[in-house]
Amino acid sequence: MKPNFRKSGILHLGKLRDGSKVGNWEIWYKNNQQIGGGLYDQSGNELKYGKWTDIDDNFERNQINYTGEYEKGKKVGLWKSFIKENNFIQLLAFVTYNSDGQEIFRSEGNSGILHLGKLKDGNKIGKWEIWYKNNQQIGGGLYDESGKEFKVGYWVEIIDCYDFIKQIIFKGEYLYGQKYGKWSTWYKKYEETEFKQIGGGFYDDGIKIGKWIELHDNYGNFFGQSQIQHYGEYKCGNKIGLWQTSFMDELIAGGFYDENGNGEKNGKWIELSDHYGQSQIKYVGEYANGNKIGFWNTYYKEFNTTQFQIIGVGEYHQGIRIGKWIELIDNQGQSLITWQGEYLNGKKIGQWEIKYKENYDNQFFYGGGSYDQLGNESKIGQWIELSDGFFEYSQITFNGQYKNGKKYNNWEIHERPKNYQNFSLMQKLFLLYFRGGGVYCENEIKIGRWVEQNANFRQQEIIHVGKYKNGSKIGLWHVFYKGKDMQIFKYYSYIQWWWFL
Repeated sequence: MKPNFRKSGILHLGKLRDGSKVGNWEIWYKNNQQIGGGLYDQSGNELKYGKWTDIDDNFERNQINYTGEYEKGKKVGLWKSFIKENNFIQLLAFVTYNSDGQEIFRSEGNSGILHLGKLKDGNKIGKWEIWYKNNQQIGGGLYDESGKEFKVGYWVEIIDCYDFIKQIIFKGEYLYGQKYGKWSTWYKKYEETEFKQIGGGFYDDGIKIGKWIELHDNYGNFFGQSQIQHYGEYKCGNKIGLWQTSFMDELIAGGFYDENGNGEKNGKWIELSDHYGQSQIKYVGEYANGNKIGFWNTYYKEFNTTQFQIIGVGEYHQGIRIGKWIELIDNQGQSLITWQGEYLNGKKIGQWEIKYKENYDNQFFYGGGSYDQLGNESKIGQWIELSDGFFEYSQITFNGQYKNGKKYNNWEIHERPKNYQNFSLMQKLFLLYFRGGGVYCENEIKIGRWVEQNANFRQQEIIHVGKYKNGSKIGLWHVFYKGKDMQIFKYYSYIQWWWFL
C-alpha cells in the first residue's frame, strides 16, 4: 500500500490496537520514500524498542534523521544523526545515551569531521575514533586512562583541512604523548578507493630526525593537481643541507639550509608560491643567514604550457624590500595580478599601479593609487581597488577617495564582464538604475544609501540595497538576484531573503 500525502508531506504508517501504536511502524515522505521507522512494544504503551530511525521535528526544512536503539522507550547506546544535502546523505553527529536514556556524550568536531570516544571528568580516555561525514571511520587511536589526554600506541591522524578533495592521513606510534619512531603520510584522491603512501620520516621524542619526505601546504588542492613534496634531512628538529621540491614527481625547486641546525637558508633558492598548482609561480633569488638579499625574480607559466616567463622583480636588503618592485598579488592562483611601485625600508610609498593579465598578450591597467611618502603605507587621494575574489569571471572594482588612510566620500562599485574592454556601474535592476557603492564619512563609516555586492557575488550575482546610519544598516534592505540566463534582476524582500539563506 502506498502512503497518501494529500494532507501532509510526512506520513506514519503502521498498526493500531485500541488507538495505540503497536508493532512495526514506518515513516514515509512525500517523494514516496521511507525515511524512518521501527518497532513499538505490544503492550499498547507505545514504548519504542530495538533499532529505530527517527526524524527531526523540522524534517521538511532540515532533512535530518537519527538512527540508533531504544530500550523500554528510552534511547540507549550510540545514536547517529544524518542530513540530506544536495541528494547526498551525510553524517552529522554522534550522541551516546546511558541505560536511563540520558545523554552522556556528544561528538566533537564540525566541517564533516567527528570525534567519538569516552570522557572522564571532561578529559579524553581510552579508544577514540575519527569519522568523516560520508559515514566512514578515517582515523583514531588510544588515550591513556589517567585523564591527562596522553596519546599512546598506534594512531591514524588526519590533516587539519581534511575534506572530500584533500584526504591526507598520518600513521605512526605515540610514546608518553610524543610521536616516536617511523611515521608515514598517506593520500587518496576523491575518486579513488585506496590510500597510497606519499611521504614520512622518523621522530625521536616528538622531534623530527633524519631523512624526510614532506608535503607542501596545498598538496591535493585543485582536485589533486597540486602534488608538491619536499625532500631533505632534519637534525634535532631543524632542516639541514640540501632540500629539494618536486611537482608531479619532477624536481623543480629547492636550495640549502645551514649545516649547524639553525634552519637558516643560504645561497641560491628556487621557491614556489603558496598556491602552486592550478597556476605555476616560482621565486628565484639568494639568501644569506636566513634573509633574502639582492634581486629576486618572479616566474609564471600556465598549467598546460612549458615555458616560464618573468612577471615580477625587486630587490631585498637583509630581508627588507627596497626600491622599485613588480610583485604578484596573492589571490590563490585564480588570476595574474601585479602591483608596480616603490618600497622604502619595506613600506610602500608613492604611486602604485595594479595590472591584470588575462593571457600572455593582453594586459589591462585596472587600478591603484598613492601611498604617503613617509613610509606609513597610508593611502591618500583617488584609488581604484580590486575585490578580494577578483579573477577572470568576477571583475569588480571599488573606486573612490582616501583621506588619512581611510575611505572617504563617494565610493562606486564597478563590474567588467569577461571579454569586455571597459568597466560599468552595476545597473538594470528591474526598470530602475542603481549606482553601485555609496558614501563614507570620517573614519571610514558608511552613511546614506548603499548598493553592495554579495560576498560570493561571482557565483550568486546578488546585491543588497539599503541605508546606513553611523556605519550600521537601518530600515528596509532589498536583495536583488541576477539570473544567469535571464540577465535581469529579480526582487526579493528582506524577509524572503532570510528564508532564501
